[in-house]
Amino acid sequence: MDLKEVQNSDQNLRHPWETVRFEVMYKLLCSTVDWNKITTVLDVGSGDLYVCRQLALKHPHLQIFAIDNSYGNISENQKTEWVKDSNIQCFESLDELPEIKTDLILMMDVLEHIQEDELFLSQLVAEAMVTPNTQLFITVPAYQALFTAHDHYLGHFRRYQKETLLSLLKQSGLEVQKQGAFFVSLLLIRFLQKLKEVLLGAKEQQGLNAQQFRPSSSRFIERMLRLDFYKTQIFEKIGLSLPGLSLYAICRKPAP
Repeated sequence: MDLKEVQNSDQNLRHPWETVRFEVMYKLLCSTVDWNKITTVLDVGSGDLYVCRQLALKHPHLQIFAIDNSYGNISENQKTEWVKDSNIQCFESLDELPEIKTDLILMMDVLEHIQEDELFLSQLVAEAMVTPNTQLFITVPAYQALFTAHDHYLGHFRRYQKETLLSLLKQSGLEVQKQGAFFVSLLLIRFLQKLKEVLLGAKEQQGLNAQQFRPSSSRFIERMLRLDFYKTQIFEKIGLSLPGLSLYAICRKPAP
């Protein structure tokens, strides 16, 4: 979860979009990653460490480095509570990292927050810790036409088309192994939100808040989003790519 949204949420509850997004990430990576051979993970834009903690629970052997430039605004007690009993270390910037070689880099809904996204990604790819054996898993929100007040609230500079994302990855020195979209069912909901803003004007937005759903409602939404993802995967197996509210890419830096 974005740290801007933490104040709106009970950390014992998770928004169904957030929980299923982690499941989607994990299932997509399982097609290209041997978790037994991965030892070091870097999560760039790690927020409140939900993704890091879920990975640590699944794979206790992992050494996980969490990077978020907002950690300076979080108390040490809070960070200690988030990372207790796990091998997660928190840093405010890449410059603070020890010398490591990373097997996997996660950048989940990060690039849209960065004004010069190509410069940032190119500099990351050029780091010594990123080798041709390093895999990068990247997600971004899709369709600039669906940019709403919620994007403004979160500090997004843009949303992405498939073509602009692939061009960005190529220009940053990455080769795409796998790419696609997920959460096709959420496109209609976002379209209706956008239409409402166009007709009635944008209102002040807040972030994700799991407390707006009853437990039964959250479970229902989670099931629907899982079915949505499985449907997308089935279509991909027969050569049909469905659109979605989120785009993803799994990439590597090419060997010299």
